[in-house]
Amino acid sequence: MLEHAIYSVITPEGCSAILWRDGEHAQEAAEALRLTAQDLLRLGIVDRVVPEPLGGAHRLPKEAVDSLGEAIDEALRPLLGLAGSVLRASAARNSWRWASAGSSRPGPLTGRRSDPHLAVRRAEHVGGADAPCEALMTPQEKDLITTCSRA
Repeated sequence: MLEHAIYSVITPEGCSAILWRDGEHAQEAAEALRLTAQDLLRLGIVDRVVPEPLGGAHRLPKEAVDSLGEAIDEALRPLLGLAGSVLRASAARNSWRWASAGSSRPGPLTGRRSDPHLAVRRAEHVGGADAPCEALMTPQEKDLITTCSRA
């Protein structure tokens, strides 16, 4: 995520209007929404914050796009050798993690905080991307893959 970007399902003004019945609390709502790149990195929603050119991405858009493209390439490269079932399971774990971001509750499937990159790290640690991934998974992760494969 670019360093000055924000991500939210609602604007701070909209959130303020819903919670306080007016837009006067937009700043307070923005802080509660935790919508900055730095907030989302701390929550584990984004994997990386990509620096923008001095003055922001709009000043040097080509450089910003190139920098973001490199970051995306670096993030996706390790996933190229993984089976589709592992990628689907990772995506499903991401969804659960995002749903409980900022919560101290454990993930719903494993009883522990979810880690969407766990299968990737396990494969790299135990035998590389070609290692039999099912042998590296918890029973809950295997059930999740089965469920995702049927969908």
